[in-house]
Amino acid sequence: MTKKRYFKTLLCLLCQAIYLSFKYAKEKLHILKLSKKGMWNKIINLKKCLLDHFMDLEISQNEEYQSKLQALSFNPNLDKDGGLRQKDKQRADIMQQIIPLVNTMINVSELVIQSDPILQSSASSVLKITAPPFELKE
Repeated sequence: MTKKRYFKTLLCLLCQAIYLSFKYAKEKLHILKLSKKGMWNKIINLKKCLLDHFMDLEISQNEEYQSKLQALSFNPNLDKDGGLRQKDKQRADIMQQIIPLVNTMINVSELVIQSDPILQSSASSVLKITAPPFELKE
């Protein structure tokens, strides 16, 4: 008799524990649903805020671009990127000064290329080319 009563009591306690755990889970689920709605509203508000922020950034970039275009139309020394054309002119002048110096240092007409290389065969029957590539006239 005590054995039956013991199992009955154990079964009753087990059922109560399961019922309480399901009740607790149901309450937690309800709380999560409510917090999910609150979180969803926060996400929507954050999304709207970010959209406004990025729209403001885009507007400011467009205004900056328009101001650069206006400055370009008023100042002919500016190029499209806003840099001065004088830098490019200085670089071109330097290159025009350097190229003649290089040409005078090595005159192309003074270089003579030998016409026919001499082929030699070695003991292993491999052909080797023995010719100096360039000679300078003096």
